[in-house]
Amino acid sequence: MNFKKLDIYHLRGILSVVFFSFMSFVLLGQSKPMGNANDPKAKKILDKIKSDYEKNKSSEVVFELVIETPGSKPEKQNGKLVQEGKKFVALMDDQEVYCDGKNVWFYLKSEKEVQINNYDANMSDEMVSPEQLLRIYENGEYIYAITGEEQIGTKTLTNIEFKPKNRNSQYSKIRIGVDKTNNPNYIKVFSKNGATYTLVLKSTTHNKVYKADYFVFNTKKVPGLHVEDLRID
Repeated sequence: MNFKKLDIYHLRGILSVVFFSFMSFVLLGQSKPMGNANDPKAKKILDKIKSDYEKNKSSEVVFELVIETPGSKPEKQNGKLVQEGKKFVALMDDQEVYCDGKNVWFYLKSEKEVQINNYDANMSDEMVSPEQLLRIYENGEYIYAITGEEQIGTKTLTNIEFKPKNRNSQYSKIRIGVDKTNNPNYIKVFSKNGATYTLVLKSTTHNKVYKADYFVFNTKKVPGLHVEDLRID
Protein backbone atom coordinates (compact mmCIF):
# COMPACT_ATOMS: atom_id res chain seq x y z
CA MET A 1 0.00 0.00 0.00
CA ASN A 2 1.38 3.39 -0.98
CA PHE A 3 -0.08 5.62 1.72
CA LYS A 4 1.15 9.22 1.49
CA LYS A 5 2.04 9.67 5.14
CA LEU A 6 4.52 12.49 4.68
CA ASP A 7 2.07 14.61 2.72
CA ILE A 8 -0.64 14.07 5.31
CA TYR A 9 1.60 14.80 8.28
CA HIS A 10 2.75 18.04 6.67
CA LEU A 11 -0.84 18.93 5.85
CA ARG A 12 -2.00 18.39 9.40
CA GLY A 13 0.76 20.53 10.87
CA ILE A 14 0.13 23.26 8.31
CA LEU A 15 -3.61 23.27 8.87
CA SER A 16 -3.10 23.32 12.62
CA VAL A 17 -1.17 26.58 12.39
CA VAL A 18 -4.35 28.38 11.36
CA PHE A 19 -5.60 28.21 14.94
CA PHE A 20 -2.99 30.76 15.97
CA SER A 21 -5.06 33.37 14.16
CA PHE A 22 -8.64 32.54 15.08
CA MET A 23 -8.95 35.54 17.38
CA SER A 24 -8.76 39.28 16.82
CA PHE A 25 -6.04 41.12 18.72
CA VAL A 26 -4.52 44.57 19.19
CA LEU A 27 -1.17 45.29 17.52
CA LEU A 28 1.42 46.56 19.93
CA GLY A 29 4.63 48.46 19.21
CA GLN A 30 6.85 48.77 16.16
CA SER A 31 9.17 46.43 14.29
CA LYS A 32 11.81 44.44 16.13
CA PRO A 33 14.45 42.25 14.48
CA MET A 34 14.51 38.53 15.26
CA GLY A 35 17.25 37.77 17.76
CA ASN A 36 17.96 35.14 20.38
CA ALA A 37 15.29 36.29 22.83
CA ASN A 38 11.52 36.47 22.46
CA ASP A 39 9.91 39.81 21.72
CA PRO A 40 7.86 40.86 24.81
CA LYS A 41 5.52 42.90 22.58
CA ALA A 42 4.84 39.82 20.48
CA LYS A 43 4.23 37.82 23.68
CA LYS A 44 1.54 40.27 24.76
CA ILE A 45 -0.20 39.76 21.43
CA LEU A 46 0.10 35.99 21.67
CA ASP A 47 -1.14 35.96 25.26
CA LYS A 48 -4.22 37.84 24.15
CA ILE A 49 -4.73 35.45 21.22
CA LYS A 50 -4.67 32.49 23.59
CA SER A 51 -6.92 34.21 26.13
CA ASP A 52 -9.51 35.14 23.50
CA TYR A 53 -9.30 31.71 21.88
CA GLU A 54 -9.98 29.89 25.13
CA LYS A 55 -13.23 31.83 25.57
CA ASN A 56 -14.70 30.12 22.50
CA LYS A 57 -16.27 26.68 22.77
CA SER A 58 -15.71 26.07 19.05
CA SER A 59 -14.15 27.83 16.05
CA GLU A 60 -14.59 27.38 12.30
CA VAL A 61 -12.48 28.97 9.57
CA VAL A 62 -12.83 28.90 5.78
CA PHE A 63 -9.51 29.28 3.99
CA GLU A 64 -7.50 28.96 0.80
CA LEU A 65 -4.25 26.99 0.94
CA VAL A 66 -1.54 27.92 -1.57
CA ILE A 67 1.29 25.37 -1.92
CA GLU A 68 4.46 26.48 -3.68
CA THR A 69 7.29 24.05 -4.35
CA PRO A 70 10.52 24.70 -6.29
CA GLY A 71 10.15 23.97 -9.99
CA SER A 72 6.36 23.60 -9.88
CA LYS A 73 3.37 25.84 -10.46
CA PRO A 74 1.56 27.01 -7.29
CA GLU A 75 -1.28 24.74 -6.22
CA LYS A 76 -4.41 26.19 -4.62
CA GLN A 77 -6.98 24.35 -2.54
CA ASN A 78 -10.03 25.51 -0.64
CA GLY A 79 -10.85 24.19 2.78
CA LYS A 80 -12.56 24.47 6.13
CA LEU A 81 -11.16 23.81 9.58
CA VAL A 82 -13.26 23.25 12.71
CA GLN A 83 -12.11 22.80 16.30
CA GLU A 84 -14.01 22.09 19.51
CA GLY A 85 -11.61 21.45 22.38
CA LYS A 86 -9.39 18.52 21.40
CA LYS A 87 -11.74 17.59 18.57
CA PHE A 88 -11.12 18.95 15.07
CA VAL A 89 -11.96 18.43 11.39
CA ALA A 90 -9.99 19.64 8.34
CA LEU A 91 -11.83 19.42 5.00
CA MET A 92 -10.04 20.03 1.70
CA ASP A 93 -10.52 19.27 -1.97
CA ASP A 94 -8.46 16.07 -1.97
CA GLN A 95 -8.11 14.99 1.66
CA GLU A 96 -9.78 15.19 5.05
CA VAL A 97 -8.66 14.86 8.67
CA TYR A 98 -10.96 13.99 11.58
CA CYS A 99 -10.16 13.83 15.30
CA ASP A 100 -12.68 13.01 18.03
CA GLY A 101 -10.16 13.47 20.84
CA LYS A 102 -9.41 9.73 20.93
CA ASN A 103 -8.80 8.75 17.31
CA VAL A 104 -7.45 10.49 14.20
CA TRP A 105 -8.54 9.64 10.64
CA PHE A 106 -6.50 10.70 7.56
CA TYR A 107 -8.58 10.25 4.41
CA LEU A 108 -7.16 10.54 0.87
CA LYS A 109 -10.09 10.93 -1.51
CA SER A 110 -8.33 10.07 -4.79
CA GLU A 111 -6.77 6.93 -3.29
CA LYS A 112 -9.92 5.87 -1.40
CA GLU A 113 -7.67 5.21 1.58
CA VAL A 114 -7.97 6.13 5.24
CA GLN A 115 -5.40 5.71 8.00
CA ILE A 116 -6.58 5.57 11.62
CA ASN A 117 -4.31 6.43 14.54
CA ASN A 118 -4.72 6.87 18.27
CA TYR A 119 -4.87 10.50 19.29
CA ASP A 120 -1.92 11.35 21.50
CA ALA A 121 -1.57 14.70 23.29
CA ASN A 122 2.21 14.14 23.24
CA MET A 123 2.48 13.58 19.49
CA SER A 124 5.68 14.53 17.69
CA ASP A 125 6.01 17.76 15.73
CA GLU A 126 4.87 15.98 12.57
CA MET A 127 1.62 14.98 14.28
CA VAL A 128 0.97 18.13 16.30
CA SER A 129 -2.63 19.05 17.12
CA PRO A 130 -4.25 22.49 16.91
CA GLU A 131 -4.36 22.62 20.70
CA GLN A 132 -0.60 22.10 20.86
CA LEU A 133 0.09 24.61 18.09
CA LEU A 134 -1.85 27.26 19.98
CA ARG A 135 0.69 26.98 22.79
CA ILE A 136 3.76 26.77 20.57
CA TYR A 137 5.13 30.05 21.87
CA GLU A 138 5.00 28.77 25.47
CA ASN A 139 7.02 25.59 25.05
CA GLY A 140 10.41 27.29 24.71
CA GLU A 141 11.13 25.65 21.34
CA TYR A 142 10.65 28.78 19.22
CA ILE A 143 11.96 32.32 19.07
CA TYR A 144 9.25 34.78 18.06
CA ALA A 145 9.06 38.50 17.34
CA ILE A 146 7.20 41.25 15.52
CA THR A 147 9.37 41.59 12.42
CA GLY A 148 7.83 44.47 10.50
CA GLU A 149 5.10 45.38 8.04
CA GLU A 150 4.29 44.50 4.44
CA GLN A 151 1.88 45.80 1.84
CA ILE A 152 -0.46 43.29 0.16
CA GLY A 153 -2.89 45.01 -2.18
CA THR A 154 -4.55 47.79 -0.21
CA LYS A 155 -3.75 46.20 3.16
CA THR A 156 -0.82 46.96 5.40
CA LEU A 157 0.01 43.85 7.42
CA THR A 158 2.06 43.48 10.59
CA ASN A 159 4.05 40.25 10.79
CA ILE A 160 4.90 37.98 13.72
CA GLU A 161 7.47 35.29 12.94
CA PHE A 162 8.39 32.08 14.76
CA LYS A 163 11.75 30.38 14.26
CA PRO A 164 12.46 26.92 15.71
CA LYS A 165 15.46 26.50 17.99
CA ASN A 166 15.81 22.88 16.88
CA ARG A 167 17.94 22.76 13.74
CA ASN A 168 16.28 19.48 12.77
CA SER A 169 12.82 21.05 12.53
CA GLN A 170 11.10 20.55 9.17
CA TYR A 171 10.19 24.26 9.13
CA SER A 172 12.58 27.20 8.89
CA LYS A 173 9.97 29.68 10.13
CA ILE A 174 6.26 30.46 10.45
CA ARG A 175 4.80 33.91 9.72
CA ILE A 176 1.43 35.40 10.64
CA GLY A 177 0.21 38.55 8.85
CA VAL A 178 -2.40 40.79 10.52
CA ASP A 179 -4.14 43.81 8.99
CA LYS A 180 -4.86 47.19 10.57
CA THR A 181 -8.38 46.13 11.59
CA ASN A 182 -6.78 43.48 13.79
CA ASN A 183 -7.91 40.59 11.59
CA PRO A 184 -5.52 37.77 10.60
CA ASN A 185 -4.95 37.78 6.85
CA TYR A 186 -2.67 34.79 6.32
CA ILE A 187 -0.36 32.24 7.92
CA LYS A 188 2.73 31.20 5.95
CA VAL A 189 4.86 28.15 6.72
CA PHE A 190 8.37 27.96 5.26
CA SER A 191 9.70 24.42 4.85
CA LYS A 192 13.41 23.70 4.73
CA ASN A 193 12.94 21.85 1.44
CA GLY A 194 12.12 25.17 -0.22
CA ALA A 195 8.34 24.75 -0.22
CA THR A 196 5.98 27.31 1.28
CA TYR A 197 2.42 26.80 2.48
CA THR A 198 0.20 29.87 2.77
CA LEU A 199 -3.20 29.79 4.46
CA VAL A 200 -5.31 32.78 3.41
CA LEU A 201 -8.15 33.21 5.88
CA LYS A 202 -11.52 33.92 4.26
CA SER A 203 -13.97 33.87 7.18
CA THR A 204 -14.17 32.82 10.83
CA THR A 205 -17.14 31.74 12.96
CA HIS A 206 -17.12 30.98 16.69
CA ASN A 207 -19.29 28.95 19.06
CA LYS A 208 -21.30 26.92 16.55
CA VAL A 209 -22.74 23.68 17.93
CA TYR A 210 -21.59 20.38 16.36
CA LYS A 211 -22.85 16.86 16.94
CA ALA A 212 -20.29 14.41 18.38
CA ASP A 213 -20.26 12.31 15.18
CA TYR A 214 -19.19 15.36 13.14
CA PHE A 215 -15.62 14.71 14.33
CA VAL A 216 -15.71 11.00 13.41
CA PHE A 217 -14.94 9.74 9.91
CA ASN A 218 -17.59 7.25 8.78
CA THR A 219 -15.69 4.56 6.88
CA LYS A 220 -18.98 3.15 5.55
CA LYS A 221 -19.75 6.26 3.52
CA VAL A 222 -17.04 5.48 0.92
CA PRO A 223 -17.63 2.30 -1.12
CA GLY A 224 -14.44 0.31 -1.72
CA LEU A 225 -12.50 2.24 0.92
CA HIS A 226 -9.15 0.77 2.03
CA VAL A 227 -8.76 1.11 5.81
CA GLU A 228 -5.34 1.01 7.50
CA ASP A 229 -6.01 0.83 11.23
CA LEU A 230 -2.82 1.62 13.18
CA ARG A 231 -4.50 2.10 16.56
CA ILE A 232 -3.06 0.32 19.58
CA ASP A 233 -5.69 -1.08 21.92
